[in-house]
Amino acid sequence: MTDEQFDQIFRREYPRLYRQAYSMLRNVEECRDIVSQVMVGLYERPPRKTDDQQALAAYLSRAVRSRCLDHIEHLKIEQRAQRLYPLDFQLQMDNDLARESRLKEIWRFINEQLTQQTRQILLLRYDEDLSYQEVAQRLQVSVSAVNKHVSEGLKKLREHFKKES
Repeated sequence: MTDEQFDQIFRREYPRLYRQAYSMLRNVEECRDIVSQVMVGLYERPPRKTDDQQALAAYLSRAVRSRCLDHIEHLKIEQRAQRLYPLDFQLQMDNDLARESRLKEIWRFINEQLTQQTRQILLLRYDEDLSYQEVAQRLQVSVSAVNKHVSEGLKKLREHFKKES
């Protein structure tokens, strides 16, 4: 693909791809980044046939959709980890990489060190924001059992991460 062909494709497809990304993400900067990444990918690794405009448009739409869904999934994981992090145990990290690393550690600890019952109760309580009563009803356990699991889970989190600090 020549630079001129790429320029024509970019001018023709960018607005549509941007609108597609924006309809999924509703964030101007993230949409620009994603569409730009897709277009860079097209420039660096163009498909064999670029003369079929419909096929190329479909290819670019799939690429943008896929990147948007990946981005959304990443945001969901980050939000879940943040909700599970107790309020009195707030992160005070200087940069985003350290913060993201810490959130991954917390998530890994929850998945690997807590019992399935405790993990499930914490997810329902903090991820889905259910009350103790609602968690108890959903899992068909007593409210005191929910309270016990939440207390134990948060205590283990505090102890584990207090040692690391």
